[in-house]
Formats: sequence, C-alpha cells, structure tokens
Amino acid sequence: MERDKILRIAGFSPLDLALALCILIFKIVFGPMGFYLLDTDMPAFSPLDYVMQVLVFLAIFTCLLLRRTHPEIALIIMTVSYSANYLLGTFAFPELDYLVAGMVLYGVGAYGKSWTRYGVIVSLVCMILASAFAWGRSLQDAQVFFLLEVILFLTFSLAGFILGRSRANDFARLRQIDAEAEAARREAEQSARIAVLAERNRIARDMHDVVAHTLSVVIAQADGGRYAAQKDPAAPVQALEKISKISRSALSDIRTIIGVLREGNDGAPLVPTPEVSDLGQLVEDIRATGRTVEFAEVGDITVLPSGTSAALYRICQEAVTNVLKHAPRDARIAITLTQTSEGVTLTVDNDRGEHAPTAATSSDPAPRAVKSSDLVTRAAKRSDSTLASAGNSYSPPAPTNSDLNAPHLPGRNRGIGNSAGGNGIIGMRERAAAFGGTLMAGPLGDYGWRVQAHLPTPGQKSTDFR
Repeated sequence: MERDKILRIAGFSPLDLALALCILIFKIVFGPMGFYLLDTDMPAFSPLDYVMQVLVFLAIFTCLLLRRTHPEIALIIMTVSYSANYLLGTFAFPELDYLVAGMVLYGVGAYGKSWTRYGVIVSLVCMILASAFAWGRSLQDAQVFFLLEVILFLTFSLAGFILGRSRANDFARLRQIDAEAEAARREAEQSARIAVLAERNRIARDMHDVVAHTLSVVIAQADGGRYAAQKDPAAPVQALEKISKISRSALSDIRTIIGVLREGNDGAPLVPTPEVSDLGQLVEDIRATGRTVEFAEVGDITVLPSGTSAALYRICQEAVTNVLKHAPRDARIAITLTQTSEGVTLTVDNDRGEHAPTAATSSDPAPRAVKSSDLVTRAAKRSDSTLASAGNSYSPPAPTNSDLNAPHLPGRNRGIGNSAGGNGIIGMRERAAAFGGTLMAGPLGDYGWRVQAHLPTPGQKSTDFR
C-alpha cells in the first residue's frame, strides 16, 4: 500500500511500471542482444550497436511510464526511438513494438491535449519514412515480410489512438455530468439558503407582530388601570384580566411557532394565520386600553384569499401597535378596509390627540387606484355629513408631497415608529410585496400619520403608492 502511494506521488501507475519492466526484460532477453549472448555464431555487435539497443530499450520503458502523465513527451520519445530502430534495422520480436506503439498512442488519445492529434500524424509520417528507408535496404526476399510489419505497426498505432480518443470523449462526458451535478447541487443549496432566510424573515416578522402588539397593549392596560384606579377601584382588576388574556394568547402563538420549529414538520403551518375577520377583536383589544378606535369596512371583505387576508391583518396590527407605542395617549385611530374590483385597500390613520380621524363608511364613494397624495387628499375632503355620522366633524388637512417624504421632526407625531431604524415599515412593505401589493406610510401634515396598503385581488395589478 505504501509502495503504491509512493508511485502515485511520483506520477506513475503501478500497472504501467510493471508492464514497462516486463516488456523491457523481454526485449533484452529475446532481442538482438540476447541472441548474440546466447548464440556465439552471430556477428559481433559494435559498441554503437550496444549503445543504440540500450537507448531504444530505455526509450520504450520511458514511453510506457509517461503515456498517462505526459503523453506528449511519450509520443516524441517513441517517434525518435522507433524511427532510429527502423533505420538501424535492430528491431526484433516486432509484435511487442506493435503493442507498445498502440499503448502509447492510446495514452496520447485519452490523456493528451487536443493538438496532439497533429503530433500523431507527424509521428506516423516520420516512422513511415524511416520504415520506407529500411525497406529499401532490406533483402528482396524480406521486403514483403517487412512491409507486413509496417502495416501491422500502423494498424496497432491508429487503433490505439482511436480507442484513446473514444475514452477521452467518455471522460469529457463524465466531466460534463459532474459539472452539471455540481451546478445543480449549488443551485439547490442556494435555493435552500434563500428559503431558510425567507422563512426566518417571515418568522421574525410574525414574532415581532405578536410580541410588539402584546407588549404595547399590556403597557397601555397597565397605565390605564393605574390612572383609573383613583376613580374606579375595579379598573385595575379589569386591566389585569385583560393583560392576562392577551398575554396568554401571545404565549400560545409563540409556543406554536417554536413548537413547529422544533418538530421540523414541513407540513404544519409555521405561524398562526389570523385574517381580516379577526380585526374586530383587534379593535376591541385596542379600545380596552382606553383608545378611541373607529373601524369601517366597504365592500365584500369575506371573499379575500387567506394569504391576502392574513397579510392585511398583520399590517393593520403592526400599524396600530406603532400608534400605541409612539402616538400620544389621546390620539385617535381610524381603520378603513375597502374592497373594490382592483383589490383591497387598508388605511390606518391617527391624529396627534387634538382632532380625531374618521373611518370611511358605506356612503363614501368607492376608492380607485391612485397615487398616495390623491388618496390622502380624498380622505381629507370627506363631507361633513359623513364625518358627522361617524361622530366627529373634523376633516384633517390634506398633506403635500413634501409632507409625505419629510423626515421626522421633533414634536411631530411618529405614528409608524420607524424613524430610529426599526423594522416596522420594512416588515409591512415586505408583507404587502409578498402578495404583489404596495404600502405607503407618511405624516398627514401636522394632523397625524397614515399607513395605507393596497393588495391586488387575484388577476389584478397592484396600485403603486410610492
């Protein structure tokens, strides 16, 4: 085993080494040198004959060793040595020469570079010319035998090269298959990484929605219960009951998420899937904190796809949660959910506590897909009768485009709570984009803040709010 490793390190195959040694010994024993040593009647060899015989034998040995690792060098050595062998007329047992030539040219065809085919042509031409010269010097009765030897030599050589090229084509196909398999493996790994990142982001958004909303309501309930305790001794108890209920619900949601992750059950839903039908309970939870919340639905909201419905719920939950975190306690919230043939639009407005926004009612004209400034202007220009029917006659001023893109200034309502680099707006936009929708978030002048999302229904294009 250690010897094979050493040979492999040296670049030679143990099989090639054994074959080269066997042929070398056979040529020495049964070649002209062997005949001379065994038969004293043969004419004596000159020193040049001995030298040439040794060089030819060493050349054959070297060719067989290098036919896999350095086929081009093996081809050159074989061409020179066999041409010299023909010119000197010292070849004996030519069948072995046929075998050596076929093996060397097989290595050239299988392991050589593409240009070696031209080298094979040059090699064969050189050996043919050398054999023709030797054939011209041979005796008349030996010319036919010599010509037959040349034909056999060329036949073995060409056959070895053709088989080598066929083997090279097999190698190329195997390399192509391996490359395609490697590319497919990398693509699968990349797809798996993308899927993991997407799922991780989705879980992070859902965890953020559950935890942030629950903590915001808990804080609001705790503060409200403390303030109300002076007038109503039962208020803290009610607040604690509400905190307990909301906390248990959030704990159940989180356990569901973590439990599915631990089990690794791909078939189970990774997170709870609330829908727009649950917005009523969300509104009641916010009202229980002492906030003023108005909620209105326009159109048939019940026919929404489950994914779109869940995304709208989470966007509304995040928008309201940010109002609880960043808006004054007396800020009032208006939630409007409108279904049209172009899709569904969710609008969450809040004021700064001085005036109250009003949710849309069924008497409002059906909204159309327009730019964000037009949507805000239309909402700001609702009729006094519509506002009065909702319990408030205040109409918020229409913001300008500069208001929508203005930075958060000190003292301005930070209704979305994202100016400090949070993930609120990013998460809501990702949810909307996942269903081909868009989301706009910006201040309403000095009035308050608006979050508006539009998700198209199946077969419809999204309205661009940006």
